[in-house]
Amino acid sequence: MRRTVLALGVAGGLALAGCHQQDGGGNVRADKAPPCRSQDLALKRAAEDASVGLVTYRFVNHSERLCSLKGYPEITLSGADGAKLDAKIQQFEPPPTMSRRGIGLVLRPGASADFSVVFPKDAGKGVCKPFVKLTATPPGSDWGLDSAEDRKLCEGPLVVSIFTVDPGDL
Repeated sequence: MRRTVLALGVAGGLALAGCHQQDGGGNVRADKAPPCRSQDLALKRAAEDASVGLVTYRFVNHSERLCSLKGYPEITLSGADGAKLDAKIQQFEPPPTMSRRGIGLVLRPGASADFSVVFPKDAGKGVCKPFVKLTATPPGSDWGLDSAEDRKLCEGPLVVSIFTVDPGDL
């Protein structure tokens, strides 16, 4: 768990470097840009660290307008039969000096924001359930975007991070 928290702490620290995305005419505060809607975004799998079960996902703004993301995505997992799995979600709250929860991120067209999910490892204590789809719903949206998966949900919570700036957009 210590490596997991360290990995999420590093991801959270990246957000500080990109407090505001520029729109070509100066800085824009997240509270001045409308929230990103599901139809504004595409979901991509950005990176994985299998040693700690950490997967980084990326929302990319493919719309023609600025939009903002604030807080956490809603995560659901689905089995091969389409049924949703009962997954306990734990939100990772970085230290106050690293927190972007109240500020949010502004995404210009083409820019992206990352969030990470740490999947619990099989500790040999119970049955792991396979799942084939992760659905991530942006805050305030009524439907989510899907990522095809071939994983197992084991006992323990999914740890989800706040949105951070994609390092490629800095």
